[in-house]
Amino acid sequence: MKFDKQTAAEAGKISSRRGISNKSTKELRDRVQKLIDDNWETLLEDISELGPKERIDTVIRMLDYVLPKLTRSEIEQKGNIWDYNIIDLDKGIDPRELAKINKELEEEY
Repeated sequence: MKFDKQTAAEAGKISSRRGISNKSTKELRDRVQKLIDDNWETLLEDISELGPKERIDTVIRMLDYVLPKLTRSEIEQKGNIWDYNIIDLDKGIDPRELAKINKELEEEY
């Protein structure tokens, strides 16, 4: 069977349901959280034994797991008009919303 727009949409409906969390993902997160909680003091000692650069790198990598991902955006100047593009790698943006934002920015600038 050919994988086209319609079959992709149908597969998306089957494979994931918006708003319903993945049970195995939740279980894995709970286990990782328990592992960290049970070994917190050891982790702190290990991190404190690292050099300054390695300690900062470790903290930065850990932040990926506790801070929400931000939407990336670009602003470009095209002549005297600023073009504002939102790049949300997680869920995207509705093209109508993007057109509305672009129109508002064009009117403002």
